[in-house]
Amino acid sequence: MYLPKSNPGSQSGSKSAFGFSNSPGKTSTSVPLSRSVLVGSDTLPSFSTAHGLLSPETVMRMERNSILRHRSDAVNYFLDTYKSHGPLACLAMLSDPDVLPELTEAMREIS
Repeated sequence: MYLPKSNPGSQSGSKSAFGFSNSPGKTSTSVPLSRSVLVGSDTLPSFSTAHGLLSPETVMRMERNSILRHRSDAVNYFLDTYKSHGPLACLAMLSDPDVLPELTEAMREIS
């Protein structure tokens, strides 16, 4: 059985695995944090948003584009399912020959 080397932060006692005291009245403020959680600012870095086939912006653009021309039943079903059940409910519809071209056209317009 492997036992880690004993150091002050990993000694057993009344502390839990996260360094908090098991006693109701006592708390531990000496929980060491890794450098990955210590940052110089309190804001998240900015990343460009990914616009995939099922991203909200792509689907909204597809909906706007399809208003201008006759919308197929498959596209109507896709949009209704997306709105009521979310993007993962639409995965099987990505292979539909009416839905996929509409989505890819909308996605190209965003790029």
